[in-house]
Order: sequence, then C-alpha cells, then structure tokens
Amino acid sequence: MTTVLDDVTSDSIDGPYVQLRVDDWIRRVSSLYRDLSTALPEGWSSKTATRPMQEPLMCKFNVPEASVPSLRMVHESGITASLIPDGLWIIGTNGRLYLYANGERYFVVDKAESFERPNWQICNMRDRANKEPFTPDWLNRTLR
Repeated sequence: MTTVLDDVTSDSIDGPYVQLRVDDWIRRVSSLYRDLSTALPEGWSSKTATRPMQEPLMCKFNVPEASVPSLRMVHESGITASLIPDGLWIIGTNGRLYLYANGERYFVVDKAESFERPNWQICNMRDRANKEPFTPDWLNRTLR
C-alpha cells in the first residue's frame, strides 16, 4: 500500500500495518521538528509536548492510543508559533499538521507516499492551492 486512499479502502490492512504507519508518522513529525528547531532564527527557542493520537483506523484495528509530538516555538520577546499534528490518514496527503505563526494559520502536509522520504509542503489556510516546500528557511522567513 502506498497512499492513504489505499489504506482506507483495502481489505488487506491489519493492526500491525496500522501500528507501522503510526510509528512512521511519529518519526517523520519528530524529525521535522528537530530540523526546524536546530535552524530557528536568533532569539527563538523550541519545546515539544505530546498530544494523544487515536484515529478511526487505530480504533478499528485495536491499535493503542499513541502520543504524537507538537512543537511550540517562542521568541525572547514572547511571540509564539506552534506546529500541531492534525491527522495521519488525510486523503491526498501522508499526514497533516497546523502551523500557527504571526497571526496566520497554515496547513503543513507530507505529499510523499507511505513510508517514503517526507515531502513537506505548506500553504496558508486561506490559499490552499498555493503550496510551497516547507523548510527551515521558509519558517525562518516567516518568523522574522
């Protein structure tokens, strides 16, 4: 299986496969946060927390609730930005997060297929058709 659509329409997925997808999601999100945190502009720091994850496929196959990380970035002036996971099984993506920064809301999605190298893309929630690569450089330009 290579896409979310394959996952949700297949008769051959099972609990161990769903667990692998959850574990992969947590690894991809954690890796993204590490990359972003190490490249924050001067005056910014970051901190992770966890959020519970219990999606319908997890329930269907009795996969236990997982803890997925969220990222809070804080400037020494008190300005904040946050990345919050929204869901793994989102049709058309390999997972989605929300970014809140500078009074704007963004979708961050992984456009890669399942178990492939992430292809993080971002768009403003008001302009979903205009996606661009989500990189530490993009975040730095936005936070300044």
